[in-house]
Amino acid sequence: MLHQEADAVGQAVQALYAAALEPELWPQAITGLTQLAEAFEASFYDANFSDGTVYHQHLVNISDADAQLYLDHYVTIDPRLQLLEQSPHQRWLSDNETFDATFRSGHPFYVGYFQPRGVGESLFSRFAVEGPRNATLALSRCTHKSRADELVRNSLDYLLPHIDRAVRITRRFTQLGTEISLTKTVLDRVEEPLCCIDDRGRLIQTNAAFAGKLRKGDIVSESAGRLHFSSSGAHAAFLRALRECNIIASGARSKDSEARLTFTVNGSDHSTAHVTVVPLLAAPTQYRTGNACTLVRIDDIHSRPAPEHLQQLLGITAAEARLVSRLFEGGSLGSIAKELNISPNTAKTHLASVFFKTGAKRQRELITLVSALVNRNRS
Repeated sequence: MLHQEADAVGQAVQALYAAALEPELWPQAITGLTQLAEAFEASFYDANFSDGTVYHQHLVNISDADAQLYLDHYVTIDPRLQLLEQSPHQRWLSDNETFDATFRSGHPFYVGYFQPRGVGESLFSRFAVEGPRNATLALSRCTHKSRADELVRNSLDYLLPHIDRAVRITRRFTQLGTEISLTKTVLDRVEEPLCCIDDRGRLIQTNAAFAGKLRKGDIVSESAGRLHFSSSGAHAAFLRALRECNIIASGARSKDSEARLTFTVNGSDHSTAHVTVVPLLAAPTQYRTGNACTLVRIDDIHSRPAPEHLQQLLGITAAEARLVSRLFEGGSLGSIAKELNISPNTAKTHLASVFFKTGAKRQRELITLVSALVNRNRS
């Protein structure tokens, strides 16, 4: 008999963790607990009863009508829930041991809900408490089994921490699935190639446009689950930008003054693209790995526009056009100033003038704007 009970407990544990990973298996797990308790019905709720929110429910031999009746009329007066809220420890309680016969025979919950359905005893507990949200499980035994024996109680006591852990795992996976789905929905609404990566450069989510870039492989590809840019120089710039993003996300001050969050990469098919790497301090997908997340965006650039073309297209001076043309190749404003043999202050003055004339507020915005105008003019 003890051996059979041990097997049943082991099977119950396996069923709980299987349900934690596959929520559709929870009804089977609750049914197994019902049988183990020699109960004829069970109700499981993961809910915030204070505001009436029920996240998940699994019922064994309880009709939808009875479940709705409980939620509509009896949950607010259920003395078991009130008792569990006052109990500081995670444990199984029996209403036959906690409330005397006089109380049960006169309380509207027992008179109106339990007694008409032939419930003799319920074993109930609360677990996975997270703020106002908690899970409750009540195992109802019929009138001729009004007291669970010691073997049943010991088995349920052993299972209680496993139930608690399985519910918490289910919540995390459910939350993760929702967040990933939301992230993908948002990313796919953006036409530009976008992806989310973790602090090691591992892909978390891509939109359709970025997935197309990965398949083509001329600018960027996937290697062992990580992003890899086609040229060694661009990949080194990407890793440096990623380290910078991780520092920013952690709230620390960067010590790498030369790190850039934008860089240019030349593809194997002679195409050119501008890459932007941005830290996501509060991204939903941050939960997935527990590490910081980074957004990577790729903008195609057919070629660096000629200064003469930019001067005519934007109505800017020749000096300003030379500066804007160099911005398409990446690099800091200081390095571009050195290349053009002008002072950093002069470069800043030119850039401020271009911002004023085009309405752009940042270099990245300026490049995107100019790329669109150049490509439209070419077509």
